[in-house]
Amino acid sequence: MNIVLITLDTVRCSHFGCYGYEHNTTPNLDKFSEKCLIGQNTFTVAPVTLTAHASILSSLYPFQHGVRDNGGYALGEDVPTLTKLLKKKGYKTGAFVGSFVLDGLFGLDKGFETYDDTMTMDMMNSGVTHWAGHRVEKWERRANEVTDSATKWLDKHMSNDFFMWVHYFDCHTPYNPPMKFKGVVKSETSDYDNELRYVDYEVGRFLKYLEHNNLMDDTMIVIVGDHGEAFGEYEEKGHGMHLYDTTLKVPLLVYKPRGKQSWLNTRTTVLDVAPTILSHLGIEKPEHMCGDDLYSLRESGIDRDFYAETFYRTRMLEGDYAQAIYSGDTKYIKYSLSGWYSRDGDYLIECGSDSAFEVWLQNFIDYHKENVWSSKKPDEDEKIIKERLRSLGYIQ
Repeated sequence: MNIVLITLDTVRCSHFGCYGYEHNTTPNLDKFSEKCLIGQNTFTVAPVTLTAHASILSSLYPFQHGVRDNGGYALGEDVPTLTKLLKKKGYKTGAFVGSFVLDGLFGLDKGFETYDDTMTMDMMNSGVTHWAGHRVEKWERRANEVTDSATKWLDKHMSNDFFMWVHYFDCHTPYNPPMKFKGVVKSETSDYDNELRYVDYEVGRFLKYLEHNNLMDDTMIVIVGDHGEAFGEYEEKGHGMHLYDTTLKVPLLVYKPRGKQSWLNTRTTVLDVAPTILSHLGIEKPEHMCGDDLYSLRESGIDRDFYAETFYRTRMLEGDYAQAIYSGDTKYIKYSLSGWYSRDGDYLIECGSDSAFEVWLQNFIDYHKENVWSSKKPDEDEKIIKERLRSLGYIQ
């Protein structure tokens, strides 16, 4: 049995047709969803690309794997991941990423025999050519190049059991869809929606490749967003600063051969991806993994407690990070420099180390403290990393 993991960077499930969006942004994904389990309430652990992907591949919270933001962290050598486990089981492993923010130097390459992080898109197309006296060249690539790279790898390895990860970055700012996709979707967020329409086209092209090569009957496919995007809600444009559903809620589609569409309404998370894959393969879930098999969750109908965070805020104000807790139907957000706020962030509830929310948060972290690993510094000059992240819009 083969496994394909497709991660869609910076996508809002509320802009997918299968989630009720009125504009035709995702015709291929909508059709594919007719064969999938669909997560109705799926959340990421952080509205930050590197942090979220580290959690998707490890089924660990950020405070466990140690990667709290883009650029300044790299996943530690000993952090257990789905990739490492499947490689030990004899799977061919390949990854194809669309942005420097997931470059192998940040540690997600461990366990992948092929980790294609070669960026080929000239940043002149987005208007950025120089920064601080250095030439900014190729720190991201278009979805078609990712698809081409992934299918070329499959041409060589489809006769083996394989695990592959395909990452599409195009919906990230700046929104600049290819010319043939500009104006296709007419909406208030048309530039973004047409980027999504382009990504949908490339995902559709990749799925057609699998079908053409008779791989669909022996392949599990998981499509998940790493985080969402805000368009001015709660005074946020983009992502990373806040912990509202605009940037935490993500699409999740799980395909099993000969499956039919079904909906999973209980709260699920990106941490559930790896355990679901392992369950499908008949491999016991390691004790360190915090997620659960999505199909078991559908049967139980229980909303588990959940945690999310963003340390991206510290870029703007030192020591200013945010954490969120979900318990039952409630959600509260903590801003480290001010206190706890209501679900929608409209009023301060309480502050202080002895508050009930602070106790809940500490108890939650303590419960997982036996499975904590250390991150490391990336193996490259910090100034070069900042230059590249700046070209991608992560640093002002």
